[in-house]
Amino acid sequence: MGDNYRSLVLAEYITRHFPPPIRVADVAGGNGTLNDILSVREYEVVTFDPNLRMKYPNRKGQAVRFYADIALAFDLVVGMHPDQATEEIVYATKHCPIIVVPCCNFWIGREMPPSRSIRGTIERYLHFKEIPFVKERLEITGPNIVYRTF
Repeated sequence: MGDNYRSLVLAEYITRHFPPPIRVADVAGGNGTLNDILSVREYEVVTFDPNLRMKYPNRKGQAVRFYADIALAFDLVVGMHPDQATEEIVYATKHCPIIVVPCCNFWIGREMPPSRSIRGTIERYLHFKEIPFVKERLEITGPNIVYRTF
């Protein structure tokens, strides 16, 4: 969901909790809208998306799938509606803080049954690994629960 307003709201959230300059991995960032907004704010951003279609030619992006160990090169990993990348973003907490707004019920590379909530799975994982996090609501339509680790 690359809608500009959603990206702007998430950028405000990121700026409030992780002021620049820091290195940000924008996972499943599609056309690079969040990348562009954060870059203007003096973040160093790279968008990772196997279906990358950057509409901002001066921004960095890689048409590859994101894996948790890529986070070693970043100060923050962000995913707004990252679909199948949700699991790897959450695993990246072993390297750096994350901000993730999950949308689809994907974990372990496959869709989970409707009876299992992706949010519940994220919370169980973070509790099990003893990773402190907050769960908040963004003022956007659609999936709007954000998880932020420290």
